[in-house]
Amino acid sequence: MNKPYDQMNKTKAIAQILQENPGKVMHTDDLSLILFGKLTPEQHQAERARMKTTMYRGVDQNRWNKVPKKNMCYVYDPSKNVGPTNSDTTKGQKSRKKT
Repeated sequence: MNKPYDQMNKTKAIAQILQENPGKVMHTDDLSLILFGKLTPEQHQAERARMKTTMYRGVDQNRWNKVPKKNMCYVYDPSKNVGPTNSDTTKGQKSRKKT
């Protein structure tokens, strides 16, 4: 990933970009361009699939919102106080195997 996002995981980097642009509708291709720069067509296709998964996961975690009736578009709405849910921190603990 491009600087300054190279030290973050993808979800946190996307959250930062969206929070820096509150209320602005962002397409996943724009986010990919910010994060990775220009990609080859093959890389772009692969990243687009990964980005789709990441974006849906972020919606489920209330980090950002999907824009209705616009494919692959998302927005950060600070008035809705979106952010990671408490289940993010406890999820790892719940999935540990008991011996």
